[in-house]
Amino acid sequence: IEIGPQVVINEGAALIAHSELPNGNVSFKKLTLEHRASVLWSSYLTGGAHLPEGTILGSAARPFDGQELEAESEYDNTPCRKRT
Repeated sequence: IEIGPQVVINEGAALIAHSELPNGNVSFKKLTLEHRASVLWSSYLTGGAHLPEGTILGSAARPFDGQELEAESEYDNTPCRKRT
């Protein structure tokens, strides 16, 4: 897990960089939170996720695998949708 400067991770947020494979092995994937990213209450990031600079992941939100988020943007819901 890479956490940049001035990142905010709120209570109840989950950062999970591992998963169990069907054969019982554990797989680890990189999880990156760039400068000034925020993970709000009860939101959820899994391995392979990348939260760009200045991005806000809203409460109870989760990006799906492979979903690319834009810098300086705010996202809500599961799967994430950019707030306009």
